[in-house]
Amino acid sequence: LSWAVFACCLAVAAAVFLLPIANPDLWWHLSAARYIVEHGAFPREEWLSHTMAGVPWADFEWGVQLLWYGLKAAGGMTALWALKAGLLAATAAIVWRTLALYGVAGEGGAFGAFAWALSTMMGNDLRPENFSLLFFASLLFWIERRRLRTPEAAGSAIALRTIAGCAAFFCVWANLHAGFFYGFVLLGAYAAADFVRRKDRTLAAALGASAASSLINPYGAEVYWVAVQHAAQRKTLQAFIREWGAPDLFEPSLAPFWLILAVSFAVVLRGQLTRRSAPAEHIALLLVFAISSAAHVRTGVYFLTVAIVILAAAWVRIDFPPGIGRMLRIGGTFAGTVFFFRVIFPAFDSGAVFRPHYVPMRAAAFLEREASVLAGKPLYNPWEWGGYLGYTLYPRYRIFNDGRYPFHSMLPGVNEAKQSPDRYHAYMLGHGVEIALVQRVGQFLRAPIVLKDGREQLLMRPFYLFFLPSEYWALIYWDPQAMVFVRRGTVPDAWLKGMEFKWFRPDDLAAASLSLHEGVVGISVLEAEVARFIADGAAADEVEAAREWLRGLREFSS
Repeated sequence: LSWAVFACCLAVAAAVFLLPIANPDLWWHLSAARYIVEHGAFPREEWLSHTMAGVPWADFEWGVQLLWYGLKAAGGMTALWALKAGLLAATAAIVWRTLALYGVAGEGGAFGAFAWALSTMMGNDLRPENFSLLFFASLLFWIERRRLRTPEAAGSAIALRTIAGCAAFFCVWANLHAGFFYGFVLLGAYAAADFVRRKDRTLAAALGASAASSLINPYGAEVYWVAVQHAAQRKTLQAFIREWGAPDLFEPSLAPFWLILAVSFAVVLRGQLTRRSAPAEHIALLLVFAISSAAHVRTGVYFLTVAIVILAAAWVRIDFPPGIGRMLRIGGTFAGTVFFFRVIFPAFDSGAVFRPHYVPMRAAAFLEREASVLAGKPLYNPWEWGGYLGYTLYPRYRIFNDGRYPFHSMLPGVNEAKQSPDRYHAYMLGHGVEIALVQRVGQFLRAPIVLKDGREQLLMRPFYLFFLPSEYWALIYWDPQAMVFVRRGTVPDAWLKGMEFKWFRPDDLAAASLSLHEGVVGISVLEAEVARFIADGAAADEVEAAREWLRGLREFSS
């Protein structure tokens, strides 16, 4: 049974790490790496958009970006997916090694890595944070081992090696991702405890040296200023970007996070009440990272890494009845495996290493094909699509926004514009938008159609007819994911006449059918628009559905 639990824990944990990539920010990271390679310099200002062009921007994740760029060139998305899985697996292995410091090894260590894997869903994607998580877990392992082994007074040579090693470690970390600030919190807690218990200033000196070495990056202290900006914009980010918000108590994928939070605090509190208290640095870290993750779900991975280690350290100090720990591991393994298949496994539905939910590939290909007419015109795009559009269409097109911090200030305005058609129209005109790339979503409004005899018939019609009215905007492309509109008067009339979809439009076919039956439009016009839709690269099922719709209209007309 022990081997069964051991094997099940490892197999499920490994499967979790193999989830496909879905991060929309991947593409602007690749754009930044391409800029560095092509210009032989680091970007200092925003260059991909027409809304924030020239605004200062510090690319503090340049090291990861260059690695991604090289891996994608060598092995495509599969190489990036393998990197993500490898980094998460390496972090889980380090967590396992840290648990072994307290004698939690074998089946127990495998269960700890298993619990960590299931609970860190908020960090299970290809992100620069993958490296921060690996560095954070590595630092925790080293510093815990040091706490358990360090004699009362370390020699000066050991102290110098510690200081120099930390400085080099943080110098590398600071050129990969800004998560090194969480490393400072970790190092600071242990430095304070060392000073109080033994008057040992080694870790305090290491913290100072690490802070100084983190300035050895292309942007110097500007990296710290970026962190201040993010903190100042926290409320805006929490309001408009889900991953910046607080963890949802009712989100199924976060159930292990909440369970570990509750159990870790319960076990540590029990130790305090039974005079088997946890070290002061453990309690401080548990509180600090719990508060952080309660405000920002993406920081939950740091809390979980700390909590599982602290939980193991406190657990071994409790005198459980014989066999109770093993029973809990068996039950936890069973429950975690059920959770994996019920909650996590459905995310593998694409059967690929990359989920293109945030990647409007077909719409971008259309814009590329029509660049001779449309290139250079100010473009509007959804926030999460900007990274891919900037990567694939620059410099022929300039995007509206993407996930980088210079665009955070635009989030309230975009949200406000979506509240009414008039605000939306004014917002588009205010930014000089001439091409609108819009998500196709199932939002409808009840609106009348005037029949031939003057009567009105109410239909549920798609949102874009009201927010992008046909007197100002022409629909020139659509697919199941995206729609492309162009502002009238900004393109040649002859070109637009051959491109516009006036009747065969997404989610509005009932209106088109009614218009045909009323004699407002002829079947040949609809056939021509369907033929153009098919020529734009429609998939086989879309082609069949469109042709079936036409067949039904012909039969009804005859």
